[in-house]
Amino acid sequence: MNMKIKNLWIVLVCAILAASICACTGEVLQTGTQSGSGALGTQAPDVTEGTGGHAGSLIPGDAFENAEHLMSIRVLKTGKSDCMLIKLDDTVIMIDTADADDYGEISDTLESLGIARIDHMILTHFDNDHIGSAARIIEDFEVSQVYMPNYVRDSGLYRSLLTALERKADALTVHRLNDDMTLELPVGSMWINVSRVYPDLSHEDPIPEDSMDNNLSLICGLTLGDFSALFMGDAEKERCEDFNAQTQYAGQYDFIKLPHHGSHNKALRDLLVASGVKYGVICSDALANIELEVVNLMRNIDALTYYSYNGDLLLRTDGSLVQCTQ
Repeated sequence: MNMKIKNLWIVLVCAILAASICACTGEVLQTGTQSGSGALGTQAPDVTEGTGGHAGSLIPGDAFENAEHLMSIRVLKTGKSDCMLIKLDDTVIMIDTADADDYGEISDTLESLGIARIDHMILTHFDNDHIGSAARIIEDFEVSQVYMPNYVRDSGLYRSLLTALERKADALTVHRLNDDMTLELPVGSMWINVSRVYPDLSHEDPIPEDSMDNNLSLICGLTLGDFSALFMGDAEKERCEDFNAQTQYAGQYDFIKLPHHGSHNKALRDLLVASGVKYGVICSDALANIELEVVNLMRNIDALTYYSYNGDLLLRTDGSLVQCTQ
C-alpha cells in the first residue's frame, strides 16, 4: 500500500511540474479560431468601434460585407522566415518573400486568391529568409514596384534578385531607398522608414559583415481608418533604437509584425509598451526559437499574440473593426 501511495505522489508531482513548465514557456494551449482567440491570447468577443486612434475589438463571423474599404493582412506559414501578403481593396502589397524553398507556398497562395499582379513588393533587407523567393515571384508574376534598402549583399540569392529585376526592367520600377518614402495608394496610407544605423555605409561595395543586414531593415507602417500596422523586418536593438528616436513615427499601432523571429531587446520593449499594440505576430518555426522575454512582454501588455508556425494568420479590418483568424 505504501509503495502505491508513493508512486501516486510521484505521478502527481510530475504532472504539476509539466503544467508549470508549459505555463512558463508560453507553450501553445489553443490554436486560433474564427472568433479571434489565439495562442497565448484571450478571446475578445465584444464589438466596439475604434477610439483614440485604435481600431476596435476582435469580432466573430464576417461583419465586412458592406464595408466601404477592406484591408487584409495575411502572414504565411513559412517557418523561420517572413512573407506578408496585404490587400487594401484591390491593391496588393507583399512584404518579404521568405526562403527559396517557400516559393511553392507563396505561389499557391497567390493563385488560390486569384492574384496575378503585385502592385508593391517591399524587401526589408537581403537576408536569404526575406528575399529567398523574390526572383521567382518577379519572374512568374506581374510586379509593378519594388522597394528595397540601398546596400549590396554578397550572396547568390541577392544576385538572382538583381538578375530578375534586370530581366523585368521594362515592366517594373525599382526603388533603392536612401530616404523615407510614402507610397501612393488609392485608399489608406503606407510609409517606409530607412535605417540610419550605418550612415557611412557604401552603396557600391558589399556590406563588410553579414550581421549588419538586420539593422539595415526597412520598417513599414500601414494605416486604414483608425487601424495602424507596423512591420519591423529583422530590426535588432540598434535599429529599434534608431526607429524610436524618429518621433514622427511615434504613436499607436494596433498590429505589429515583431522583428527578427521573436528576438527581444529593451528598445523593442519600449516600442511595444508605448504603441499600445493589441495584436502581434511572430514569424518562427517553433516556440523554442522565440525568446521568452518577448512572449511574456506581449502577455503582460495584454496583446493577443499569434505564431506563424501555427498556420497562416489572416487579419481583416475596415479601419474600425478587426477580425483575426488562424
